[in-house]
Amino acid sequence: SVPRFRLEDGFSLKDKLQQMGLTDLFNPDTASLPGILEDGSEVLFISDAYHKAFLEVNEEGSEAAASTAVVAVGRSLNMNREVFLADRPFLVLIRESTLNTLLFVGRVSNPCDQ
Repeated sequence: SVPRFRLEDGFSLKDKLQQMGLTDLFNPDTASLPGILEDGSEVLFISDAYHKAFLEVNEEGSEAAASTAVVAVGRSLNMNREVFLADRPFLVLIRESTLNTLLFVGRVSNPCDQ
């Protein structure tokens, strides 16, 4: 018989990303995330980035997944913020503009699942 098990781990990426030189995004005074807010203001910075992965093996086979998420924080209150209703599939892309490099690509297939 196949052993049943699940491995799961998660951790912050902030220190590693900063060691790689990605420091401006984590600093509210130097972060530049243009195009995210509709009003053109650049009041966002990243407070942390997390990675989580799991592997599950059972009689039906195996399943593995990994995800990375960032926590964006505003530097000021925007009373006219745009509301994004995630009621259909969507893609998430985070691009570092200086090097034109994608840092994260994700797909939410069914945002209505809970």
